[in-house]
Amino acid sequence: MRKLVSMREALSDPAYFGSVLAGPTWDAWRVLLIAIMGEPLKVEELATFALLTGRTASPAEPVEAFWAVIGRRGGKTRAIAVLASYLAGCVDHRDILGPANVAFCP
Repeated sequence: MRKLVSMREALSDPAYFGSVLAGPTWDAWRVLLIAIMGEPLKVEELATFALLTGRTASPAEPVEAFWAVIGRRGGKTRAIAVLASYLAGCVDHRDILGPANVAFCP
């Protein structure tokens, strides 16, 4: 898996998802999405990450699974839609395809 653009960049650029999770109410989700993709967190983001997860260090590589307990209207659908769209459009998956396999969206 090779990132064509970082999650951090995609979340800040209006051409990608910059306007989808905009504003301070989405700060926690932006931190979690960056961490899920294994990207380094800034100091203030690490404090948010620690508060949300109880962990003192963020993942150094993309995670295999993400579990969370989030109440109604917690932004789950929109945040995970951004993650799924990012994985589909901003990541090159050719390195995990077999020699004759071709990735496509029906």
